[in-house]
Amino acid sequence: DQMSKINPKTKEVEAALEIFDSERKKEQEEEEEEEMASEAATATANTVPITNGLNVAFQNYTNHLVPPPQIAPPTMASYIPYNAQLAVAVNMNNVQAQAISQYQNQLAALQTQMASSSNQTQFEIYVAKDTFKFNASHFVAFPGFRERLHGHSYRASVKLLGSHQIGRDGYVLDFGCVKSVAKEVCKELNEYFLVPTLSEVLKITVEEDGEELDVVGIKTCGDCDDENTGGGKSAKKKNKKRKRYYPGSVTIVCEDGSTFVFPRQDCLLLPIMHSTAEELAIYLFGKILQKLDADYLHKRGVKVMEVTVSEAVGQDAIFRRAIPVSGGVGNEFDVASYISKETVPVMPCATDTEAAKQRKRKS
Repeated sequence: DQMSKINPKTKEVEAALEIFDSERKKEQEEEEEEEMASEAATATANTVPITNGLNVAFQNYTNHLVPPPQIAPPTMASYIPYNAQLAVAVNMNNVQAQAISQYQNQLAALQTQMASSSNQTQFEIYVAKDTFKFNASHFVAFPGFRERLHGHSYRASVKLLGSHQIGRDGYVLDFGCVKSVAKEVCKELNEYFLVPTLSEVLKITVEEDGEELDVVGIKTCGDCDDENTGGGKSAKKKNKKRKRYYPGSVTIVCEDGSTFVFPRQDCLLLPIMHSTAEELAIYLFGKILQKLDADYLHKRGVKVMEVTVSEAVGQDAIFRRAIPVSGGVGNEFDVASYISKETVPVMPCATDTEAAKQRKRKS
């Protein structure tokens, strides 16, 4: 009986437990479904960037395969500046190529010449005599400076460079020929004031020597020399024209206002800018070359000449250059073509020259 009384309650409890278990199972299933849904969402979110990257890569590859859309060509006007720039670039490239080619050709020629002449001899003659001298006065002037008037006892010498052979007569050039020419040229400069007619700071006025006619009255008479001698005839005057010589002059006005007036006959007008030993060497080179004859020197194998001008012992100026092939040498070389147009730099060295003293006073 007791068990029968309990059983109904036990059945109720069992039923309640079953209901509880069923609800609990549902809750667990829901939790599992939610957890699975959450994991699926997370996996989907992680997959999207990869998918997008693949899509971009695929699209790029597709674009590469598909030809780009056609674009209308620009007008000719828009091409003009680019064509000009291209032309300039091409021109510069051509100039550079030509310069490189010329340099390579010159280098090859020089190497060939050095190789061919390495075992060759060369003859030269040097002539310096006591007669290669001249005394002259001068002063050097350039912008901002003028020397005092002074003079030198100049001396000159000549060197001629020949080839690896001498003439059939045994000479590079006859010494006598060089001596007579150099002596004559030096004599032309002796005992003169040297006037640099191409100077940029000297105002030079030349009045040449001249002659004029003077009318002179001369007393004359008929039968006697003087009426006091008893002739009885008075003297008469007769006009006579005579030539009168008058010397010319050279007037030089310097940049600082100093003025020099020299007799024309004491001045030698030279086509130089400054009466320095360097420019005198250029002048002498041209005069000597003219008298020796450039064509004749080339026939004898003489290719280079050197002229030295000394204004004092141990003070030499040397001018050396190749002898022109054409031989069309004038009376003088163009001295001005050898003068730089750059501003004269200030001397940094200590010296007692008047030029250095004047610069020091100005500074």
